[in-house]
Amino acid sequence: MALIVTKRLANDGENHGQGFENWQSRFIELMDAHGEATNVRGFISGDGELSLVFQGVDRAELGQWIRDSFAKINLANEDSSVATAVALPLVAGVAMVNAPSRSFKIDQLIQSAWRCLDGASKQGAGAVKTIEVY
Repeated sequence: MALIVTKRLANDGENHGQGFENWQSRFIELMDAHGEATNVRGFISGDGELSLVFQGVDRAELGQWIRDSFAKINLANEDSSVATAVALPLVAGVAMVNAPSRSFKIDQLIQSAWRCLDGASKQGAGAVKTIEVY
């Protein structure tokens, strides 16, 4: 199981946390297009972070899907308005667990994903940090 947390770094006046933003909807569409993941679920936090839970995917593959999705979102953004094209500063943190032990607590996965998101935020736009949790 993998938990992905994504967010937009810059606040440029948009209403974060007021429902889906265009990048969130597009990100979900692009991630869903991979079709190899099952039981995808998600939610949006009050601050506009998008969290998705995937099952049955490889961590490296998932990281690449996220990077590809970020690139496609920014490519579409550039094509839609050439005069005002600005790359969206998106980042993601991913925590994954395979065959968790009996003592595994879901908080370990959640906290790890948020730490990865924090690390990606410090690295800058387009960053994706992943970790395997045991």
